[in-house]
Amino acid sequence: MTKEELIETQLQAMIIFAANDHMMDVKECAKFLRCNERTVTNRIKSNNKHNKIIAEYKGGWRIPKLQFYKKLIKEFDNTRSTSLKAV
Repeated sequence: MTKEELIETQLQAMIIFAANDHMMDVKECAKFLRCNERTVTNRIKSNNKHNKIIAEYKGGWRIPKLQFYKKLIKEFDNTRSTSLKAV
């Protein structure tokens, strides 16, 4: 593994670690997923395993950000490739 690959892997691990400690409400989740708040609520209540959003209700929906780790890594990769082009 090259030094660059090692750094890349460590950065991805940090993103996943930070997401593990973050809970979103419906509004934050909708903004993160770039969709309507009603869509988020529908996906929480959905029985479809492929589209379901895992959440718990504690005075409002609490949605663990970690379940979107693939999206987080994809956004990281997109940001990284954009910043490398600027250099």
